Amino acid sequence: MTLLYTEISQDLPGHGRCVLFAADRRITTPAGGPPRHYKKLVDIPYLNAALGFFGLAEFRRSQTVFRMSDHLREFVRAQAGTTSLALFAERLATSLNSFVPSSLRRSERSGIHIAGMTGDSLPQFWFVRNVDDTGQPTLGKYEADEQYLSRDARNDGFDGKDAAT
Repeated sequence: MTLLYTEISQDLPGHGRCVLFAADRRITTPAGGPPRHYKKLVDIPYLNAALGFFGLAEFRRSQTVFRMSDHLREFVRAQAGTTSLALFAERLATSLNSFVPSSLRRSERSGIHIAGMTGDSLPQFWFVRNVDDTGQPTLGKYEADEQYLSRDARNDGFDGKDAAT
């Protein structure tokens, strides 16, 4: 089980708004062997953002082990020309739908939090996942959904449009 915490802060004196990420590093192995440790957070410096993942950490095809952490780091490097978190999240969903076998997309819970600050200091939070709102892997594919500006920002006293409010 992963502990993945993403917080979009209110104004911090002298710093403004920021995004805080925290995650454990423990990966439970599918065969019940001893746990491994992977870094579950990846910086996206060109978008002033980061991502963290939970759920499916690795899978095997024939004799090859594929790790989600490796795929995410390679994806971040390959997307260096991407100019928005929205485009990044949509491309990531497409990439994961190709990378993760369809049988695992339907049976193994998996998701990625993507959060950062836009150039005009607007916080964004994207959720790329194969699980529904109850946490069940019913979607059968990865989908990207923006969940802060369009949903939760107003509850935090932020209008979702103007970085000054």
